[in-house]
Amino acid sequence: MSILILAAAAAASLPVHSVALEQDGQRYTVDYIAHLSTRSKVEGVRPPSRGGFQRCVTKARLSVERRITDPASGASMSAMLPGETQVSDSRVGRCGAFDERADDLVAARADTITAHLTRTAAADKPHALATITAARSLAAR
Repeated sequence: MSILILAAAAAASLPVHSVALEQDGQRYTVDYIAHLSTRSKVEGVRPPSRGGFQRCVTKARLSVERRITDPASGASMSAMLPGETQVSDSRVGRCGAFDERADDLVAARADTITAHLTRTAAADKPHALATITAARSLAAR
């Protein structure tokens, strides 16, 4: 039984949740970007001389990056937010190419990932505003 641990952050199809925050009359774009760290393994048996049952189980840890962009300067600040959520998916057969597994997981669990990003954005609003205030006060010095 082989276990593969690969990062799926480079997958182009990962969901992004964007919100606009206004502070002191200036509007900022805040993007919440999903990052997946996946692990896949084959479960079950398939003897060579007869049929069997084999599944590819893919589990991913979902973490969220917050990126605050100042539209006036185009500069951005990013930080990984604390906390992770786990999502999983399985399909019949052996595990295929990594990109295919990551894309299948994102497609199968897109609603869960998007809901997590939305909840994270709502809970993070006060922290994002505090980060903007802190950055502005440091820039003013």
